[in-house]
Amino acid sequence: MLPINSIILYEDEQGKNFERLLYVYGDVGYFIDIYGNSMPRPKRMSNIQLGLDDGVTTILDIEPFVITLNEEDILPKHRAIRDKAYNAIKNIIIIEPDIYLATERAKLVREFAAGIHETTVMRYLKRFWQRGMHKNALLPDYYNCGGEQNSILNNNAFPITAEVVKIFNAALNRFYYNSSKKTLTRLSLYNGVKRS
Repeated sequence: MLPINSIILYEDEQGKNFERLLYVYGDVGYFIDIYGNSMPRPKRMSNIQLGLDDGVTTILDIEPFVITLNEEDILPKHRAIRDKAYNAIKNIIIIEPDIYLATERAKLVREFAAGIHETTVMRYLKRFWQRGMHKNALLPDYYNCGGEQNSILNNNAFPITAEVVKIFNAALNRFYYNSSKKTLTRLSLYNGVKRS
């Protein structure tokens, strides 16, 4: 029997798929693609077991979304964002198996989403399920944003300086903001720029 919160890996014509087991009800397990944009889908656990037995499906040993922060190490701003998201879904996530059924989920979200847009609650649910079904799964990913100022050149990024802005403005004034009223797409074709 596959434990809840396990991640399975299998390949199909679209490539590798990583799915987390959220809930089992009889022979039906509810899985969510941990890197996708879909909500939980039911699958026959007997089919999953056959895949495991045949070696077509494997169980992932490493948790890709592991968070090893102590509560006191989490910035207050991040903790507030996490708590807001968790408070929006905490009463919904315990209503199993209804929360995994699309029509019932929509009703539950409408019923429990007081003052928060339904789409936002759905986004919180998806993130909660994809990242391991614990409160810290809702922490923001600010560590993925930005970077150190001196790392711009190391990342092959193009630094925007005052000189670059001046060149862009001169080009826009000369070719775009004139009486010909050409679109930027047409301008790139007229000026010999190949589009990929």
